[in-house]
Amino acid sequence: MQKITAQIFWLASLCGCISVFYFLSLVLALPVIITTVLIIAASFFLYKGMMKRLPVTDSTATMSPTAFWILAGSILLFTAFEVFLSRKYGDWDSITIWNFHADFLRDATHWKRMFLFSEFAHPDYPLLTSATTGYFWRLMYPYSPGFVPFVLSAMFCTLIPVTIYLELYRKNLQLAALTLLIFLSNSYYLNCGIVQYADVYLGFFLLAAVVAINYYKESQNPNYVLLCGLMLGSALWTKNEGILITCIFVVFYFRDLIQKKNARYFIAGIAPFLLALLVLKLVYAPANDLIKGRHKVAWQNILQKERYKLIFSFISEKLNERFYAVKIGLIVYLLDCVFRQRFPAKNLLMICAIMGGYVLVYIYTPHDLFWHLNTSVDRLMLQLMPATIYIIGLDLSTLRLKTQQ
Repeated sequence: MQKITAQIFWLASLCGCISVFYFLSLVLALPVIITTVLIIAASFFLYKGMMKRLPVTDSTATMSPTAFWILAGSILLFTAFEVFLSRKYGDWDSITIWNFHADFLRDATHWKRMFLFSEFAHPDYPLLTSATTGYFWRLMYPYSPGFVPFVLSAMFCTLIPVTIYLELYRKNLQLAALTLLIFLSNSYYLNCGIVQYADVYLGFFLLAAVVAINYYKESQNPNYVLLCGLMLGSALWTKNEGILITCIFVVFYFRDLIQKKNARYFIAGIAPFLLALLVLKLVYAPANDLIKGRHKVAWQNILQKERYKLIFSFISEKLNERFYAVKIGLIVYLLDCVFRQRFPAKNLLMICAIMGGYVLVYIYTPHDLFWHLNTSVDRLMLQLMPATIYIIGLDLSTLRLKTQQ
């Protein structure tokens, strides 16, 4: 793994660690100074551990001028777009959910009142984004409300394409540059990246978990399993969908993650996030709207063709409207699989399984199906887009190299 990629993963996992430490410190009523000391110590040991245990290489020192300037120019463009498109208070979900929760969490005395607002504020949602924002708001009080969540959201929005580029440019610089262009030209992605939603965070953690498991498959170094556990733990601590993503990921890579010699590495990575999630769900949070509405679910929904037609029509519409470049990439990739008479990559089948899990949620939803799809399906697809682009790009770049040899 490149040193800069490991540093990106450290920075992302640090957000997860901050949120877990801060939430548990609120539960235990620890002074914020002790929490801060623990966070600083954890960040130091996490960084030293990554740099020591992972076989990192400083390949950016040998990066060609062309590759460097493509990366630097893209980062400048992402930053410019994010600042230009920024909204002080984000959008609907950030105002009513993520930052609403953060405002309670910055208050060590009254933070539990957050769980009283169960109708629209979804207090059962995991707290990676809200607890991280709440911690920094507490340190910066009096604070500028929009600054911290905007910086965090914009950071993840930029880290996704940068990570994919860094993983691809040595194999195929043209394809790596194309992935940057796909993100830069996708106004929906850029907009979601700066409205302070958690979907971009979740998209990064899924991408990072896929990158980590790929490195493990290549090197058999169990520390990549630990890194994968960190990323999946961060995912399930980001949104409820992260729980589904983690479960399906573990099913697909059970032998790699849970076999005897690797289980302790995976558990060590995911355990802090799982502990925080269990405390939140079992001690404080009320049941979410889907669980409370399960008595309204007609199990005959699974036999209603109209529901499937509506779901897949929405998916097709959003794929064309929001992610057309990804659709073209999928078509090219599948044609390549047919031409070479091989199955799609295991990672891509896993992404399809996750999307299938989302479809099942829509099948059984107690809410109006049209409303539920209209308000969420494009963001669910956004969560899977970064990993999909990476998987397709990595596979196609490798195949191209083989044809040139």
